[in-house]
Amino acid sequence: MFARHAANAIAVEQALHAGFLAELGISDQEAAATPLAPTCQAYATYLEAAAYGGSFAEGVAAGFPRTLVFTRCVLPHRARSR
Repeated sequence: MFARHAANAIAVEQALHAGFLAELGISDQEAAATPLAPTCQAYATYLEAAAYGGSFAEGVAAGFPRTLVFTRCVLPHRARSR
């Protein structure tokens, strides 16, 4: 069940980002060629370290705030804007 929810969260987030890029007129190629911002790189590195170097609980806890913000802030905002 957890793996299914995690896979669904990834799919939804990818679709959300694709929608944002399309709304902004940014192609997939432009997005792929854009370097990560230092804060994004630091956050991604932190998540990888927690997932690969920590316990299962540490990995889940590292990613949970993002999921919480996404479900409580982003999804309701997107629903209101449609």
